Formats: sequence, structure tokens, C-alpha cells
Amino acid sequence: MTFERYGASRPLTGEPLAQVLSLLEDSFPETERRATPAQRRMLEKGEIGALAARNEDGTLAAILTMWPLEDALFLEHFAVSSALRSQGLGGKILEELKSQTDCPLVLEAEPPETDWARRRLGFYARHGWAAQEDFPYVQPPYRAGGESLPLYLLSCPAFSSREQAERTAREIHRTVYKTTR
Repeated sequence: MTFERYGASRPLTGEPLAQVLSLLEDSFPETERRATPAQRRMLEKGEIGALAARNEDGTLAAILTMWPLEDALFLEHFAVSSALRSQGLGGKILEELKSQTDCPLVLEAEPPETDWARRRLGFYARHGWAAQEDFPYVQPPYRAGGESLPLYLLSCPAFSSREQAERTAREIHRTVYKTTR
């Protein structure tokens, strides 16, 4: 397994970009991601970064897309190839990112209302993430006419205070979703 980091100084282009877009389309319903042309543009320009995990043959195994924030790195999409799920790859890429990054990491996840959501929260907890359960967080819609989604905001390490979670949430809304809350 090899890891490749992309961002402003090394934008994602060509065949690697096509592989990433395909995995994102396969892994997320349309309502949970940007339109593909917008996602392509942001990755090509290095506006958002990515950490790709590749198999020994060079095929894409997993991808994390991320936004640099003022005091954190926001993980927007995390996808593992369906053929490789439940083999520990998700944990490996999270640990790799933590080893490459010296700022707090933040992501959104569904509240524990389904078995899958509980399993996902357990996965993140095993890797050092903490949910800000007392903080009402809502993800704005990705597309015009879409619906907002109540989620948990998770961080690694844990937020030091509710105020830090609120500041980070405002910055995510402003930077990632281009809205205010």
C-alpha cells in the first residue's frame, strides 16, 4: 500500500483524478457530494486536498478529500473501494493522515440512529476521534434545493471546548459550503 498526498502544491489531475471521481460517485449518493464538474475543478486547482491509498498495482484503494481550515483540517469525503472494505484499510489511511498532519482533524458523521451509523462512530472512536454530542451541528445541502442534514461533528484530538467546536463549525460552513450559519 502506498499513500499519495495532493493539494495546492500538487493538484490531482489526469487518470488519478478520474479514479478519485469514480470512487466518490460509487461511494456517495448525489445528495451527499458536489456535482462532479465542481469536484473536478476544486481538485485540479488544489482548492481541496486529498490523500489517496493505492494498491501495489497502482489502483486506487481509498481516498480522503480534505479542506485546510485556519486551525484544522476538515475531512469531507472518505471512501474505500467496495472490494476492500472491512479489511482495515480505512484505519490505515486515517493513521497515515494523522502521521502527516500536526493540526486537529475534523469530520462530519451521522448520529447513532442506525446500526451502520453506530458502527461508523465506533470505528472513528477506535482511531482517536471524539464526537461533540452536545453541539447541534447541521450540514448544509450540497446542491440547490437540497435538504440540510443533522450530523455529529467529530474531531481528533477532541475539541478542547464547545466554543472551539462552534468556531470550527462556522468555518466549515463558510469555507466548505460557502454559507453562514
